[in-house]
Amino acid sequence: MNWFKILANNKLALLAFLFFFIASIINTWLSIYIFVCAFVIIVLQRSKEEPAEKKLLIRFFLFGLFLRLLIGGVAHLIAVKYGNGLDIFGDGMAFAINGRWISAILSGVANKIPIIYDTAPDWEISMGILHGSWGQIWPHLHYYQVTLWGYILGFLYRLFGFRPFIGISINILLGTLLSLNLYFITRYFLKDKLSKRMKITSLLLFNLFPTIFLWSITNMKDMSVIYLLSLFMLFVLKYLETARFKYMAVAVVSCAMITSFRYEMLYPLLVLIAAYIYMKWFFSGRAFSRRLSLLILAAAGLYFLLSKFEALKRIFFSFAHSQLGHINTEGTVYHILPSYYYSDLANLQVDLVDFIILFINGWFHMLFEPLPHRFNKFSLMAYQPINWIWYILLFFSVLGAVYSLRSKRQGALGVLIFIFIIGSLIAFASGNIGTNLRMRDMITPFILVFSIIGIQGTPINNKLGRFLHGENS
Repeated sequence: MNWFKILANNKLALLAFLFFFIASIINTWLSIYIFVCAFVIIVLQRSKEEPAEKKLLIRFFLFGLFLRLLIGGVAHLIAVKYGNGLDIFGDGMAFAINGRWISAILSGVANKIPIIYDTAPDWEISMGILHGSWGQIWPHLHYYQVTLWGYILGFLYRLFGFRPFIGISINILLGTLLSLNLYFITRYFLKDKLSKRMKITSLLLFNLFPTIFLWSITNMKDMSVIYLLSLFMLFVLKYLETARFKYMAVAVVSCAMITSFRYEMLYPLLVLIAAYIYMKWFFSGRAFSRRLSLLILAAAGLYFLLSKFEALKRIFFSFAHSQLGHINTEGTVYHILPSYYYSDLANLQVDLVDFIILFINGWFHMLFEPLPHRFNKFSLMAYQPINWIWYILLFFSVLGAVYSLRSKRQGALGVLIFIFIIGSLIAFASGNIGTNLRMRDMITPFILVFSIIGIQGTPINNKLGRFLHGENS
């Protein structure tokens, strides 16, 4: 491959190379970042897509990247300037603090840092670290504040110095790449049926959906998890289409990385991998074998429900404890079960009806919170327009799922199984609106994919096209 020829024939790549050269003089991290972005552009340019498709993807990659850099950079500068900390979210500040702590351990100077446990708020500690005065350090290394993301930040701080925007810039790139992954998944279902205006609409939606956009300009681990889940699903769909295990191998690697960010995702992801392998075998096997396997699975499930109810009770109690933890936190909370369920969990007697109530209520709240009648705070009132857009997209996602089941049954079932298993985990364990919005975005991207498919397949798409082109109906 002649890289000089590529640079000479590609103005965008040449411009990126010049930026890289200038950035390498100014800042090492900036030069690496620009190099990675230029590499993505070159990969898109060298892909097998149609020329018009390449141009569209590169333009939206640059659009999403620059918009996030602008808004994320301004938000970070405002937070630092006015003393609100290193990030617009508390968890983002905690990750920065713990990353700095880990970098000190890697540098061998951690023993020189005074440690005072749980005495100062995150923003005060983070500002002290930023201005070079350690003061008080909060080594409150909860698993959700360290994990692989904390160690990545610590390693990068060790190499390039304590620059909290490093983590934000990584999430900005991942958020932009996420929109491309979702576009490829959408195209998997629609192929040539995706019109040009719907291509633009889908890329705009995937780039600008508010909560996902928000996670992409913070220092938190959420965007890494969401991006890896999209990568996981993209390769699962390739596996279901081609039956090549190399795609499943990449999906398994993605699972390992996701688990290193969120430990609680291990068992759901293992169940998903087993389900996809079984599903591929099921659709390619003989009719008798398929029926026999379904009977065996149904019998095993029934046996577990009837004879292993104590195990189900332990699962129920673990979810109830998780909900209780969310309910006792600050913010706007909700109860999935009646209040008396949480008063004495140790002596609580439950049956199968309780599980059904938990399932229905959990999914209802997970999908529809914050509920319109509960907009009793300014923050929730400000969120109301986004919430109604979410309800509309949910409606179209149902249409899109039905359409996808008709056109790409295996792929649609694969995505629906993913939404069901991961969504159930979120639904059962959550009880705080803010946490629910954050956790729900692990499945939100795939609901957005189905919503685009639903809009594409409905008459509203044609009417919208005529309206945009100034034609009368």
